[in-house]
Amino acid sequence: MSVPILIITAGDWRFATLLEHSISAARKFGYDVQAYDLGNLGFGVPFTVDDEHFRKHGYYGNALPGEDLNNPNRWRTRARFKPAVVRHALLTNPGRLIVWLDGDALLHAPIDEIATDDYDVGIPVRKITETWRYPNTANHAFQNATKFKVGEINAGVLFFWSTAPTAAFVERWSAMTDQIGNDQFALNKLVNPNDDRLTGPASKRFVPFTPKLLKVAGARVKTFPYEYNWRRWPRQPREGEAKVLHFCGRWGKEEAQRRGLATPSTSERGPTEAGSDGAKEAPRLLVRGNP
Repeated sequence: MSVPILIITAGDWRFATLLEHSISAARKFGYDVQAYDLGNLGFGVPFTVDDEHFRKHGYYGNALPGEDLNNPNRWRTRARFKPAVVRHALLTNPGRLIVWLDGDALLHAPIDEIATDDYDVGIPVRKITETWRYPNTANHAFQNATKFKVGEINAGVLFFWSTAPTAAFVERWSAMTDQIGNDQFALNKLVNPNDDRLTGPASKRFVPFTPKLLKVAGARVKTFPYEYNWRRWPRQPREGEAKVLHFCGRWGKEEAQRRGLATPSTSERGPTEAGSDGAKEAPRLLVRGNP
């Protein structure tokens, strides 16, 4: 196809079924796909996350600033590796528009229209009604400690042109992710440090989406509407409402299971049951985890 879009995604054995469906959906719309194997996935570019807690549980063992590490309700960070994966994709695919999808997201419609030359980094933003604070005490402590709330950016779907400003942006995002301990909170703090409204007037619930173009770390950052990161489960998307379906959160996971994209037993299966035959792995790219 003429549009140089490359879909990238990543996951370990826990995401195998969903990733297979995500790859199939992207190819159905004519896009190239590059998956990253974070552990016993069985396909894709081998990419090791050097964090024992992540390999065992699927999330990192660190607590965010202001949180109690022993609090079972603390935020579970699952994608500190994301900036490193994006960096690798940019370096190895010059001239492409890299579209990151979380391992629990897949294309629902073509997205050719995002391939414009007026930005370096594209970020779908939340609806106004989503920009609330999480209710549990642990996350309130984190938000108070860092002086910003959950933020208007969900990092599950992101667009990156392979430009020099994009590379600088990703390096800054990576450094902040290491500092904060979470890729999504770091992205919100980098792009929107003053917690400005990205989706429209705060006093109005329903407003037409107007894209914003921001200058962040030397890069042109453009906001995109919610349809590129749709996750309003258990409601089903209306015709033309969603471009990317993101099966995150409790309702999203249940919907993925209902659709046969994942199974309830996946989180309980080990690498051997998930498809690893114990064969020697190919050399893997290394992503360092925070201690």
